Amino acid sequence: MSHKELARYILAAVIGVCVCLALVCTGAMFFGLRIISAFPAEAERITLWLVFGMLAVIPLIAAAVFGLKAAGLVRADRSFSRQTARLIKRIAVCAFADALYFIAANAVMLLLEFQVPSTLLASAVLILLALSAGAGFAAISRLVAKAAELQEESEYTV
Repeated sequence: MSHKELARYILAAVIGVCVCLALVCTGAMFFGLRIISAFPAEAERITLWLVFGMLAVIPLIAAAVFGLKAAGLVRADRSFSRQTARLIKRIAVCAFADALYFIAANAVMLLLEFQVPSTLLASAVLILLALSAGAGFAAISRLVAKAAELQEESEYTV
């Protein structure tokens, strides 16, 4: 597989994630507003959950930007560079930040008694996914950094 083809796959994956994210956010807003109109007594609780959900998207958008930059480096045949490793590490940090945000926001919701068991369970699954993605990206970042070091060493060897 050529580096240009790999870059296209990365780009397609990032765009796919962004489209899914946009659909989920749009659906959440649509259904959230419909639930608020049907149950005005729950407006405060649902609005807080919607705000919580929309803020959780911020690290994902940042990760998508870093992913696009990494795809550009792969396209330029700089897959194994320190810069690529840094971008992948930033994606890992975004995933960990999202997991920490979910934990903190769920704690606040629990203290405000806005938490229900099904939401807590769904949040736990999302937290585990974010932590797993963060660990995976951190490992890939380390491997890319090591490969960059080996590539630099081999360039100086005759």
